[in-house]
Amino acid sequence: MAIESTSLAKQAFAGPDGTIKTLASQVDEHLKGNSDAVIVDVGPVFGQLNEQTVGKLDENVQIMIAGMTKSIAGIPIPERTYEKILALFSQSPLVQVHGNGISKSDSLIKQSDSEFKTDGSPDDKIVQEVAAWFRRLVGEEIMAATNIDISVLGKVVAQSGVTAKDLSTIFKGKEHAEKSLDVAGIRYPEPGRPNFSVFRIHLTAWSDSDRILHMQHDSNGITGEVFQTDYVPRSSVMDNLKPEVRERAIGAAKGMFQ
Repeated sequence: MAIESTSLAKQAFAGPDGTIKTLASQVDEHLKGNSDAVIVDVGPVFGQLNEQTVGKLDENVQIMIAGMTKSIAGIPIPERTYEKILALFSQSPLVQVHGNGISKSDSLIKQSDSEFKTDGSPDDKIVQEVAAWFRRLVGEEIMAATNIDISVLGKVVAQSGVTAKDLSTIFKGKEHAEKSLDVAGIRYPEPGRPNFSVFRIHLTAWSDSDRILHMQHDSNGITGEVFQTDYVPRSSVMDNLKPEVRERAIGAAKGMFQ
């Protein structure tokens, strides 16, 4: 979904046309392409945060939103990487790390021997298995935030056989297919979840098929890594801000989506 915006949100996330693309819309756009590597350096995730809800958040959370968005705007979009955003949050006096975060990895590997196929058709059951695996890896919240269509990668893992290019290679050969996805996001606070989250998802799906005569051996899989760090307002700093500074920051937060 594209969000028309001005003020802080526009300063931080608008492209040349003045429109903000959320992380979900960027991922969707890239997955529809034919590229084997889908990379979205850092995209915003606003969730339920909007013009109506931002003013309902705690004042310190509003100040955090305004201050961090202004800091993010200081990094040009082409130079905005996961590492730079993580460093920005980690070094900011306005926020502090909350909880232990997330750092985990997992793999799903499938192997089979079968009669030789030439259409490379995916196994729907494996596509569903990959989707369930991905849901367990990243969790429901990140699933909803990113809107990743895992079936695009699932079909690579579920590919059965290869596509024969000519008769001279039909009885002996090997084919390899691979697609990777590397996305990072800044998840904004919203009602019921008053913290920032900076996260990264890295997935690689592959499909190998060896064939000798009429038999084939498929070795398919997907590996994934998920990292997330949560940040909340640093009360010791927020509570000591001058009243006029607090008021100005709260006003900027409330005007983010106007």
